[in-house]
Amino acid sequence: MNLNNTYFGFTDNMKPMQKAKVEKILDKKKRFDGVILTNKEFIYRELKSGLITEVKENYQYYKRDGELTKPKTEYRLKSPDNSYWTIEKTLFNYANYISENGFLDEQRAKEFIITEQNRLRRAEQERINQEQKEKEVIEKAKQEKIEFDQWLTAAAQNYSDTEKLQILKDIFTKEFGNFSGNSIKLLVLIDNFDNPQCKAEIREWLAYFNTASLKTFYAITGINLGKTDKAIQARLNEITSNDFMKRSVQHK
Repeated sequence: MNLNNTYFGFTDNMKPMQKAKVEKILDKKKRFDGVILTNKEFIYRELKSGLITEVKENYQYYKRDGELTKPKTEYRLKSPDNSYWTIEKTLFNYANYISENGFLDEQRAKEFIITEQNRLRRAEQERINQEQKEKEVIEKAKQEKIEFDQWLTAAAQNYSDTEKLQILKDIFTKEFGNFSGNSIKLLVLIDNFDNPQCKAEIREWLAYFNTASLKTFYAITGINLGKTDKAIQARLNEITSNDFMKRSVQHK
């Protein structure tokens, strides 16, 4: 029976790091009686051959110098003739799990493996489908951002409200000594404030240190957003274009 891709559920409920560590031990290959097997194959073979688990408490033996070793707990697979294999605790626990859950019955073991592999295939397909959906969402968002940026640039280039343009130019020139055409995008965003994409862009634009932009927003809408990022974001979240003043505020 092929045990390459199963642990019979032994590691299913373990935390990721423990699971990886235990599976590495179970998959480790060794030579047993001249045959190379993984630890889990060896355990299964020996249990099928009639060996049973045994714990030897306070086990000691004499070293070459004649002294006894310190007492320790030894885990074993013991045969009916009392010969035994010494195994580590992880393999001891695995052996008990196999026995207690009836997996020495090969028919039961094969049915479990088939069911497990089907479940894993379904889970893998679901993972692939989910990744594809997430990828599509990301790609859609990227495309929407590209189209939005193109629209915003075109709208700024064709902006025609001369009164608002003059307010923007005056504020930015006074603040920085010059005026950049890129700033016209702010007017487009304000005019389309209720558009979710525009509102999101404004939220990114209007940080507390962007004083010229904040002054422009106030001059156009009559709304003072505050002086901290927290206050600005909270206020932007509360308002709609219905809260804007119908005429621009006189700016100094």
